[in-house]
This record gives sequence, structure tokens and C-alpha cells, in this order.
Amino acid sequence: MAAEKKQILGSAYYGISLEGSGDRGSKGYIGKLRSNLGANEFNLFGEGANPKSGLRAGQVRTQHASIIYCSKSLLGTRRENVDILIPKILENGSYHTWRPMSEGEYMIPCFKRAYNLSLIH
Repeated sequence: MAAEKKQILGSAYYGISLEGSGDRGSKGYIGKLRSNLGANEFNLFGEGANPKSGLRAGQVRTQHASIIYCSKSLLGTRRENVDILIPKILENGSYHTWRPMSEGEYMIPCFKRAYNLSLIH
């Protein structure tokens, strides 16, 4: 497994591949891990296209997980908190396929709005 760091407009992401480089077109490419500008929120996407390219829902990339990292200092004490979000696992063992069509449908905004019916936290 390999990961390659990419930098786009101040936001970093890592292309993830089973072999070779983490380039999107490389053999074994499986997805990417992308951070926000503050590097405290991360989204893990699978293969597929960005919904901004105007594709149908079945061709849009899946979102496998999100991570929220929070570090606070209070009266000299440092407190760190990590929230990991994954799709809900159904009774038959399958899981909810998360295909956000806009940034507002990513796991983190849904979690923050308490709309997490299909998420495990």
C-alpha cells in the first residue's frame, strides 16, 4: 500500500493506492484522504468522480469515513478529542453507501447538524 501527498490551494490530500504511486490513474488506486484548510477535519473517499463534475449518483465517489480532530487548552491543561464517523452497518452485515452530491452532504456537516441516522460515531 502506498500514499502520496498532494497539495492543492493550501489543502492537502493523500492519494492511496495498493501498489505504486498514489496517483488517480495509477494501477491499484483506491481513493484519497483529504483535509480541510485547518487540517483538523479529514474525509476518506473511494474511487469515483467528484460530484461537481455533474455525473449521476452511481458514478460519484463514495465517502468511507470522516475524522474530526479537536485540541483545546484550558488553564494549562491540553485536551484532545477525535471523532471518527463511518457509515452505519446494517443488520444483514452490509453498510450504508454514502455518496454525497454536495459538500453539505459530507459526513461531517451531517454529524454537526445531528442528522446522523446512517452514521456510527
